[in-house]
Amino acid sequence: MLQTEELHRHFFRPELWDRLKDQNIPIYCRRDRADWFVPNLAGDRILQSLNHERGPLNAEESLFLQRLPAAPATDYTPLPQNLKLTHLKELWLHLTNHCNQACKHCLFSCSSASSGEIDFETIQKISRQAYALGVRIFALSGGEPTIHPDFITIVDSLLAAGDSHVVVLSNGIRLKALAENLAIWPKERFHLQLSLDGLEKEHDHLRGPGAFRSLSTTLDWLKDQEISVTLACCLTKDNYQNLNAIVDFAADNGVTNLHLTWYFVKGRGQVEAFTAMDLLFPAILEAADRARQRDVSIDNLEALKSQIFAPPGTIHWASTSGWESVTLAPDNKIYPSPSLVSAPELGIPFNGDLESAWRDNPVLKNLRQSHPQMVKSPCNLLLGPGDPDQSYLEAQTFGGDDPYWLLQFKLSLHLISEAAAKSPSSNSPALRLQMGDILKSCGAHGREALVHNNCLLALAQPDSRTVVKEFYQQAVSRPKLDILNPVTYDLELMSHIPESARWRGYGCGSPVSEADL
Repeated sequence: MLQTEELHRHFFRPELWDRLKDQNIPIYCRRDRADWFVPNLAGDRILQSLNHERGPLNAEESLFLQRLPAAPATDYTPLPQNLKLTHLKELWLHLTNHCNQACKHCLFSCSSASSGEIDFETIQKISRQAYALGVRIFALSGGEPTIHPDFITIVDSLLAAGDSHVVVLSNGIRLKALAENLAIWPKERFHLQLSLDGLEKEHDHLRGPGAFRSLSTTLDWLKDQEISVTLACCLTKDNYQNLNAIVDFAADNGVTNLHLTWYFVKGRGQVEAFTAMDLLFPAILEAADRARQRDVSIDNLEALKSQIFAPPGTIHWASTSGWESVTLAPDNKIYPSPSLVSAPELGIPFNGDLESAWRDNPVLKNLRQSHPQMVKSPCNLLLGPGDPDQSYLEAQTFGGDDPYWLLQFKLSLHLISEAAAKSPSSNSPALRLQMGDILKSCGAHGREALVHNNCLLALAQPDSRTVVKEFYQQAVSRPKLDILNPVTYDLELMSHIPESARWRGYGCGSPVSEADL
């Protein structure tokens, strides 16, 4: 029978794992590799006993330890192996600083008196270059983007490609005036994300008297037009306790996707409205329960699931900002993200060459040096270095200082324990769940993946499945050889199917034939 030390050397290595807990469920997270597992209580007792002097392992204990994740120690370096600047995916256009509201939490301090907008000629030039670099999602923000005098022409030109998507982040006030255009723009490629800052009292407090009633009327009208929207709610100390009611409001207005935005202490945003993580955490969990009852998706949680329910070893390296997404602002400068337009020192002059600015500018090169080890905490490889926008505006770093990182960490543990609790337990030592048992993501970049910028996590669609299905959408036109499964039916049954199509099975085929069991 193997002694404890010898077994550790050949199989499970407890010194590489941190023991965490949520809802009294133990969760083991590896320090040098993106990996986790949940043992049952009997298994957990064995693992805890390994830290103390004890006798030889019995057969049952040995078998349990052999079943635990036992990948060799990872030679982790702060340089990604698989992330390359192959193509851009998103271009944000901060169309204008002008706004028909003067919100008390506005990151850019926009109002009707604000000036500055991107001219249409510049938009045409940069959007053509962006499309050539791979961009298919164009996001329009501001200020209030629908105020731009060329807004309709801009949307028309961006949608003209036939496979591009346009997302508009708006307060919704002017949408009825665009009724004729909204009836023409393809619903599957034109998407709306409208701002909601609570119910009437909280929303009007931030956006002005009558703002909530105006939004409600607009949502009712959009529902009649069968136009889908995402509602984006910025959490503050005044509205977080009303999250359940906000979910109900969304459901009652036919909205199937709710996006939570994290408050910035910047612009008109004052520190007094910032809400402590220990208050937000239970409020979000309660809202998640209500959202399940009302068939509403909270896209932040869906995005988080794609990080923790990914193939073992998938490191979430950094944000898409600077890697796959950039922003053009009215000062004719390129910024890492739409939120960081509020930091003028980060602006990169757009001299007519988007690719050069994206690949070579020191600001974006510096941002791309961010990596998970900037956060000294368990699960940093799963969650990444934090949101670069929050981190920069908090401490002028692109990672490691996101004040909401701890909230993401606590939510991740809860999602894991919630999924593990659905697995039956037993008196014998066993695994209830491990990373890879549930897959919400297939690791589009290999060992490293990117966390999508928090400004936009979903595209509002006519159906209720709103989180971007980017990975498999790409796989249709660009086969991903690492996840193709063979089709092994008798040839006579497949003679009518082209040979090249017989391998296009993403997660649908059987690996048994290749396993040589």
